[in-house]
Amino acid sequence: MSETLLPALIVSLVFVVLMWVRRSGGASTPAEPIAVPDSGRLLIDVRSPMEFRGGHLRGAINIPLGAVSAQAEQLGPKDREIVLYCRSGNRSGMALQQLKRLGFTRLRNLGGVSQGPGQGFPMA
Repeated sequence: MSETLLPALIVSLVFVVLMWVRRSGGASTPAEPIAVPDSGRLLIDVRSPMEFRGGHLRGAINIPLGAVSAQAEQLGPKDREIVLYCRSGNRSGMALQQLKRLGFTRLRNLGGVSQGPGQGFPMA
């Protein structure tokens, strides 16, 4: 094997493993149904349950990125306004693309939301 090919293979393997871990979300059981209000804007925190328990925006529900597609049917009408957020904006951007592919039309990526006192966010 050439000396230039081996590092590329190692990087590729690490990437594949990280993507598999991220997609699996560490969950081995089906997610419980979500109680979603019948009307109004839906605010979804796509971080992990542990991150969500550490603090979240008031009124947000937690659907980790790995569960977004599986739980999309529970979000109500596809023209309902849905606002997504996470820590940096990366996961919420991926969740937005997943929902868009599933036919949701009124999506917004709030991006990254800092936590903690004095950050200007109404934490629950």
